[in-house]
Amino acid sequence: MSTTPRSGSPAGSQASKAGRPEQSMVVEHSMHEDADSHQDTNTPSLSAAMKAKQPQHQQQVATDGGQTGHSLRAGSSPSPSTAGPALADFDWTDFEQRYLDALGDADGKEQQIMEEFNQLVDFFAAWAAASSAHDDERAIKRLRTRTRHVQLSEQTLTQKKEHMAEVVKAFKSALTLLNAA
Repeated sequence: MSTTPRSGSPAGSQASKAGRPEQSMVVEHSMHEDADSHQDTNTPSLSAAMKAKQPQHQQQVATDGGQTGHSLRAGSSPSPSTAGPALADFDWTDFEQRYLDALGDADGKEQQIMEEFNQLVDFFAAWAAASSAHDDERAIKRLRTRTRHVQLSEQTLTQKKEHMAEVVKAFKSALTLLNAA
């Protein structure tokens, strides 16, 4: 658990502007000294000691007079880089209510989009069915046209075949007449 201010925090930016980053290091070092000095030899690990120390640290933050939450060495006064305005309590119930309202709005918009999508799907299905029915009618007409063409072609071929057979028969009879004479 690091107690150094983040670079984006007001305390961190003031410390870097003042040219005194070593004070934040002192605060961090004093926190680790406190944790190490209170560690019992019977305690299994440093993390257990830190967990035991955590409620004391929270009490110290509460009794700091609403400063930044960093513990100071005994006898030192808060400097402008560590002092700051007390933060107001955050209204979590209002935040949760706003979150639930935003979720409700998003659900409403999603439901509206889904209804519009379903209407468009129904419209597309009707269009596809009409298009399919029209294509089926055209396919049947094409089939009938092709069938009629084939039937007419077969009929014409049969007529030509019969005509050729009659022509051949006429030539044969003419040949026999010429041979007989």
